[in-house]
Amino acid sequence: MLGKLLKYEFKATSRILIPLYLILLITTGMNRLILLLDIFEGSLMIIPVIMKTLFILSVITIFITAFILMIYRFYKNLLSDEGYLMFTLPAKTHQLIISKYLATLTWLLVSIIIIIGSAVLAIGTPENIKLVLNNLNEFLLQFEASGNNTTVTIITLLLFCLTSFITYISLIYASIAIGQLFTKNRLVGAFVSYIGISTLMQLLLLLLLVMTNVFRSIITNGNNMIPLKLLLGIIVYQIVVSIIFFITTNRIFQKKLNLE
Repeated sequence: MLGKLLKYEFKATSRILIPLYLILLITTGMNRLILLLDIFEGSLMIIPVIMKTLFILSVITIFITAFILMIYRFYKNLLSDEGYLMFTLPAKTHQLIISKYLATLTWLLVSIIIIIGSAVLAIGTPENIKLVLNNLNEFLLQFEASGNNTTVTIITLLLFCLTSFITYISLIYASIAIGQLFTKNRLVGAFVSYIGISTLMQLLLLLLLVMTNVFRSIITNGNNMIPLKLLLGIIVYQIVVSIIFFITTNRIFQKKLNLE
């Protein structure tokens, strides 16, 4: 059933996101062509400026749309009148939630990959690309100087990004789930829940860092780099928090579902 839910979710969201990706690819191609031709001078210089502006606007639109779509699909599909249909399907509550998780996470990752690739194609010159690669190499060398393996560092950083996305999605969904308990004003309830939980998360993480003497260790060693062990600790923290958010959302939907 999870597969069918995912298929339905991807079909519904792709109708909005894929056209935006196509627009981004078109503006990418035009910017690349302008970069290669390098024939615009004088008053014609406005053309490259316009095309770069369109490219930036396309990128911003994709991020904003993906964010709004994440919230809208979750709320509309599960907590509005559509929820009556969704919760009568032969699917468990956690499957409905997981389908939203996976679809949102997939689109976020796809969006980031497409945007990075488009940026390289649109405005990437050999000099710019070389500069970025050199900075990345310098960053990894600093980790190596701290006694960390490069491969392990890269995997850890990628895992950190992934768990950060999952934690953020989990936080949003948990806030919406808690917000629907405020029958008079769900939007305010969700917003207040988000602010409150976010603040609590930051304070808890800060407390854990202080208790484990991480700050003192960094100051003592005179190293501005985030230790790999600290990064791994944050990853574990994010996983635990995400699980708590998921369980909270699932339990609310099972026990205190309040459809419009």
